[in-house]
Amino acid sequence: REVYPAVAEPAARSAVHSVFGLLNSTPHLGRPGSLPGRAVTASLLHRMARGAFAAVGEA
Repeated sequence: REVYPAVAEPAARSAVHSVFGLLNSTPHLGRPGSLPGRAVTASLLHRMARGAFAAVGEA
């Protein structure tokens, strides 16, 4: 809310739930060893989460 104060509460809440869904789905992406290393996956998820929040800020 501090970064995008103009975003309505329902939109902000939807973005947060979307990011949680992204993070929670990671263990279910495939068999062990099918994902890149921990640091690479963490970096990818971080960029995707920031993208989701930035998208709601543009709405």
